[in-house]
Amino acid sequence: GHDVISAGAGDCAVRTWDVESRRCTATLVGHADHVQAMSVSQDQPLVATGGKDGQIRVWDVRQRACALEIATQGEEVLSLHLNPSETMLAGGFTD
Repeated sequence: GHDVISAGAGDCAVRTWDVESRRCTATLVGHADHVQAMSVSQDQPLVATGGKDGQIRVWDVRQRACALEIATQGEEVLSLHLNPSETMLAGGFTD
């Protein structure tokens, strides 16, 4: 597999790039406001994102689809961390 970089953008999308070819391989759309936090799985094709819209989304990069959506209680998501065994996702929020 190729190395991949993921990043949030001001247009509320998350993009992944193939490092070798320097090409965008996926545009993941679903957040209703800016993406402010991201955590990338070390072993699986998963990216967790959080935004000003109070949503946490876990994306399957291979499928280019949201695999899980978690609604906060309207709080902006400021930080995310997916633990190495991918059994827990921690988030930091505004209150």
